[in-house]
Amino acid sequence: MNDLGSYQLGRCIIRGKSSRVTEATYLETGVVVAIKQVNEVASQSDKDANTVKEMETEITILQMLDHPNLIKYHTHFGHHGDLFLVMELASGGTLANKIDQVKEQEKRIEEHFLWRWLCDVASALAYLHKRRVLHRDIKPSHIFIFQNGLQAKLGDFGLSKAFSDTTQCAMSCVGTPLYMAPEIVRGEPYSYGSDIWSLGCSLYEMAALVQPFTRSDMDFVALGHAITNAEYPELPPEVWSTDFINMVSKILTVDPLHRPSAQTVLDLAACKLVSRIQDFQIIGSIGRGQFSEVHRALWKSSGEREVALKRIQIYEMDDDARSEVYAEAKMLQELAHPTIIKYFDSFTEEMEMVIILELAAHGDLSSLLSRTRHGNRMLEEHQVWGIFFQICDALHHMHRHRIMHRDVKPENTFVCQHGVVKLGDLGLGRYFSSNTYKAHSVVGTPFYMSPEVISDAGGYSFKSDIWSMGVVLYELYTLRSPFAGPGLNYYMLGLKPQHVDEVCL
Repeated sequence: MNDLGSYQLGRCIIRGKSSRVTEATYLETGVVVAIKQVNEVASQSDKDANTVKEMETEITILQMLDHPNLIKYHTHFGHHGDLFLVMELASGGTLANKIDQVKEQEKRIEEHFLWRWLCDVASALAYLHKRRVLHRDIKPSHIFIFQNGLQAKLGDFGLSKAFSDTTQCAMSCVGTPLYMAPEIVRGEPYSYGSDIWSLGCSLYEMAALVQPFTRSDMDFVALGHAITNAEYPELPPEVWSTDFINMVSKILTVDPLHRPSAQTVLDLAACKLVSRIQDFQIIGSIGRGQFSEVHRALWKSSGEREVALKRIQIYEMDDDARSEVYAEAKMLQELAHPTIIKYFDSFTEEMEMVIILELAAHGDLSSLLSRTRHGNRMLEEHQVWGIFFQICDALHHMHRHRIMHRDVKPENTFVCQHGVVKLGDLGLGRYFSSNTYKAHSVVGTPFYMSPEVISDAGGYSFKSDIWSMGVVLYELYTLRSPFAGPGLNYYMLGLKPQHVDEVCL
């Protein structure tokens, strides 16, 4: 993804004086993205130069971050004097668009949506602040909507600041005046609490459909007075719950030391979400892992559809493991394909991540091989090649999207209706950016690991999946592992070609 010729440009999403954002399709994979473009030369004015500087800051910050409630960075490149930033496309637009739409319809946004969006943005801010990043320009036009309004993501990091280990505060007066915290207006040092204030202003606007401190005849002096004294019209209690009004009041506290942290806002807001897990009737257990359990369940609001419900206890995980869970849901969402297990939705509540997936009617491939072996039978050759072709098709699609599976094996291959075989369980999957070609972590299932993964020398890439696929092909023919043998354990496993007997990979 390093050349404009790799993309087919579509509609212009938004246009500014010196920049624009365009919808585009990456031709190699068909993935639809958003491309932000500014003039790299920036010779016309100081404002143009600031626009380029902001985009360079945004690129630097985005490359540091990976969270399900932050807009995903893909790549960036220069082309004919312009700078291009390729990002995830927000299918539902921004919250500013949503507010305008609701105002035109003379309606209001239902409160349960506001709690959900507040949870999502607070989760993103807790992640940013833990990594010493201050956003500095939170407002509805920088909050993006996904999944038919069920998910919000924070974006636009042009004014963001990453603190060093010795820096605690910022001084520059930047941001959008209507969302600036009192300490910024007063010219005082400010820190993470300023982001919380801006979040409170945005939350109020989502409810009232107007900014809390705007007036028809207001000048900057009057605006500053209103902000520094937190003078805004109260939300009507006959429309909004007491808990919601109190949340806005807590966040819009003048003294930054008395404002809640992003994590506190997240914890309080999460308690107000309607439990989505109650929408499922558990009818059986499919499997269990160290941190997760997969259930067979009926999805009540989806016509009693049978699904696989993967429930992951993320509160027990460290940050890296939790990131892998979020990445699995994101990859499944992006990899819609006939030979990959279908992703329906995902959500988090009470520190549990729940992923709703297609149910494999006939279990996994390992169970099929076991039944065949115990019946003293072998698979027909046309069955072997039919299964193998579908695994190849799934991996080809993943690799085109620069995703490596890293744990291809019969237990992660599923037999669905009408003999369709699908690859699933992307818990160890790895997405490669355009500048990354190798992984180095030794992960996977030992009997399916390629030699370059086991040796941990120089890294490995997509062809390690091909090795694993070859091991599966051997098992399809022989109903046993090519590397299993009497007395052989994981530590003795060298995965050398001479260990393979009878069938050559």
